[in-house]
Amino acid sequence: MSVEALLIDKLKQFFKDLDASLFVKNIRLFLGGRAFLAISTLLIGVITARLLTPENRGLYALFFTTSGLFVTLLHVGISPANIYFLNNRKRDIGELLGNTIVYIAYASLLLFGLFAIAVIYDFRGPFADLNPLQTWLMMWLVVLATLVEVSVSGLIYASNLYGFISRALILQSAMLLLATLAIYFTAGNLVYGLAFRVFAVCIFVIWFLKSFAAIAVKKLKFSYPILKAQLQFGSKNWVQNIISFLNVRSYILILGVIAAPEEVGFFSVAWLFVEVVRFIPDTLGTMILPTLTECHSDDERSLLALKSIKLICAATVLLTIFLLLILHKVIPFVFGAEYSPSIIVANILISGSIFGTIYQVVTRYFTSIGMQKFSIGAAFCGMVVGIATCFWLTSIHNGSGAAIAYLVGTTVTALISIYYFRKCSGCSFRDLLTFTKKDFLIS
Repeated sequence: MSVEALLIDKLKQFFKDLDASLFVKNIRLFLGGRAFLAISTLLIGVITARLLTPENRGLYALFFTTSGLFVTLLHVGISPANIYFLNNRKRDIGELLGNTIVYIAYASLLLFGLFAIAVIYDFRGPFADLNPLQTWLMMWLVVLATLVEVSVSGLIYASNLYGFISRALILQSAMLLLATLAIYFTAGNLVYGLAFRVFAVCIFVIWFLKSFAAIAVKKLKFSYPILKAQLQFGSKNWVQNIISFLNVRSYILILGVIAAPEEVGFFSVAWLFVEVVRFIPDTLGTMILPTLTECHSDDERSLLALKSIKLICAATVLLTIFLLLILHKVIPFVFGAEYSPSIIVANILISGSIFGTIYQVVTRYFTSIGMQKFSIGAAFCGMVVGIATCFWLTSIHNGSGAAIAYLVGTTVTALISIYYFRKCSGCSFRDLLTFTKKDFLIS
């Protein structure tokens, strides 16, 4: 057989294995939904930039970033706990869902009390021109809905219902996009813009929870001992998730405190391109966690994690280079000339996202072996350095200063994450930096 014929046979076998791999089929389904959501998120960013002033665009971004902070604080790692208890401890899915609902009800009552106090004392935060009752009621609703979605998603991932997830993501994307387009009919009113999106999120989550329960849950149950165990397991991830959130989102929050709202608007537009870069590691990393927990040996788990780090980082670097070449043309054309200050900010931010990719993948590996303390340690160091740098540089350079701080923080986090990964997996720097044929084998 000629060399050419042998090569063709090997390629045919590779694509045959690729098509037969359950993991790859799940990737196709999940990537389809996530790609649709990513595109709609970018479109939402463009539409809000066009329909809102830079100042209101900044307040819009601050509102949903703040709601994300509350979701992270209340989540206590219940989603990865659900994955662990369903796949590893083989607990009943109805019991885990019932426990999750009970916890969310309790958490939402605490949050309602906190926001009620804010309304009574007329606390408005950065939303000085908005009615505090409207602001905190909308905040409570979107936090509650998002908390339900994030917590229940762990059970869906663990059940390998990627077809359902893909359909849900497409529906969610369409609803959020329609809610954003509705701002056009309000002459760019910020309050209506917030209300439309909150309403869309709530309606979607009601459908999401009802549909999942109909597909996978026969009967809801409640077990206090299991809920306690879920929260104990999740608490390890909880601290990690808070630190991870602050590692990513604290920069826009600090900018909102120190700088003018329009600076937040410029930064939020630049951040849209960070979300584009984070799409690949975030999507594949979400799928990798259940797969890592199902590995039969430490060597198998380490090999999968090593492959994932190298391949995902390589794809991220290529995407980053492409964006760096086109941003100076894309931002003024798509968002408008008034958002030109976002160009330099975006260039710095997406460069930092390359290092963020490393942490996004490695942290799933640490969770799968129950060593979240390494993720926490790496992220905490990056957070401290990043936030300290942000307060220092933002007061001098506004959005560019916050972007530089993000680059510094993600670099520190990545370096420490790699150190701990090598310690746990036994991989060398050569293993991490070089590619072999085995890296492309589909299992």
